Amino acid sequence: MYTYEGKPLIIGIAGGTASGKSTVASHLTRFGEQTRIFTTRDVLVKVALGRNLPTDKASLQNLFATLTAETGDEAVLMTRLTPDVVRCTAPIVVIEGCRRLTDLTGLKRLSLEARRTLVLLYLDVPQILRFGRYNKRAQERGERPMTESEFKQGESSKSEQELDALKKAFQKSGGLVIDNSWIPISRLERIVDNRLFEFSVHP
Repeated sequence: MYTYEGKPLIIGIAGGTASGKSTVASHLTRFGEQTRIFTTRDVLVKVALGRNLPTDKASLQNLFATLTAETGDEAVLMTRLTPDVVRCTAPIVVIEGCRRLTDLTGLKRLSLEARRTLVLLYLDVPQILRFGRYNKRAQERGERPMTESEFKQGESSKSEQELDALKKAFQKSGGLVIDNSWIPISRLERIVDNRLFEFSVHP
């Protein structure tokens, strides 16, 4: 178990499907109760279950569009996370699954409301590699693998189409883009640790 003694943080993790977002979030749990993980998917799943809707990827993408239309808030997922994050006492809050430009806007607003320093991490992996990783993960879970055409169709959704723009926006906002194409997990973890170290000492 590790101890974190730095500033209160919000760590926003972005990237395409199977780019390594969950791997990074899992690595950050080494701080134990000092870390709290929130995912945008969990927000959608909670709403879907409350409405007796399916929770597969395509259904959740449709639900997001519905929520946005109902609320008029394109950052609705971050808005729904705000009360829990503001109340959270853990020094490290991780928000996994940022996919849209509005998610970045929501993260910035959330960091101000929660009085936390915002750390942005973007996991960059080519689509063909993510397709293979997705199916490997699906097989490990006992789920049906996707065909390449099915995977590409999922990538054509509005949120997935914004990923390149989100990567550039993360960079402009001081975020770190990590090429997670071929590096071993241990190397990925060191890169994340080095980034975290920059915030490990109070000014």
